[in-house]
Amino acid sequence: MSKVFVKQYGCQRSGTCYVSALIGQNFPDVHLLVHTLGRKHAAPVNFTRWRKQTPDGLLDAIKNNELRIAIATKNPYAWARSYIRAQRQWRAAWRQAFFADPQKALAERCEVWNQRHRLWLAVPFKHLMVFRHEDLLTDFEATLARAADKLALTPYSRPFVNIPHRLTPNGDVSDALFDTDYYCSQRYLAELDDRLIATVTDSIDWDLAARMDYHPRHQGRFRPFRCASTKKLNTAPAVASTSAQKFITAWRVAKDILEMVLALLAIAVLLGLLWP
Repeated sequence: MSKVFVKQYGCQRSGTCYVSALIGQNFPDVHLLVHTLGRKHAAPVNFTRWRKQTPDGLLDAIKNNELRIAIATKNPYAWARSYIRAQRQWRAAWRQAFFADPQKALAERCEVWNQRHRLWLAVPFKHLMVFRHEDLLTDFEATLARAADKLALTPYSRPFVNIPHRLTPNGDVSDALFDTDYYCSQRYLAELDDRLIATVTDSIDWDLAARMDYHPRHQGRFRPFRCASTKKLNTAPAVASTSAQKFITAWRVAKDILEMVLALLAIAVLLGLLWP
């Protein structure tokens, strides 16, 4: 079977790594385009002017309207909390801007959220799927079955598999289990003060968000939802996920041993210099 090209989009901290991992684990013969045809977090390129020849067959897929579009998204309030937490840790410049004027900094990011989703939803391809983070948490199997239908993808002959562990920004599998209840019970709201919640409510284009079934809190549709059980999430980890974990663990052990050997060698050299 020839490769199927799936172009991924999604704002930072919207679960893009989770979606790409799920697609890779459950659909063979998919060539996932993360930073080809533009970065996954960026606005779409002008597809009609795309002339790069790699990967093989991509131009034909664009020309024949066979490029698939996978958009990862998350409830705007949950996304805001996740984005703020990540940027505080990673980017000094944004951290300074946030502490100087948190509402202004968040409002600017909400406007980027609006612009990006408006453009992504308007890309001119017939196969497009919005992967809501909440749908994956409540029933990943039904969501992947819907993706198979909307994106015209053929899954493996086995049952769909999930990835219960947290993923790093690079898509690597971590040792920690993903805390689904943090999102399902909406504990993140307690970490946003009233001013920041109001900023999201005032800044998000809710007509646009409603196309993805997201609504502002004051409309009464914002209530806790039921996640898939922890047992269901943890009993069917992806094979590659387990392998990746074993590799990471082995790498860390080897790194610790190497550092210990180097420390002993340094001590031996020092002792040799002191007592020749």
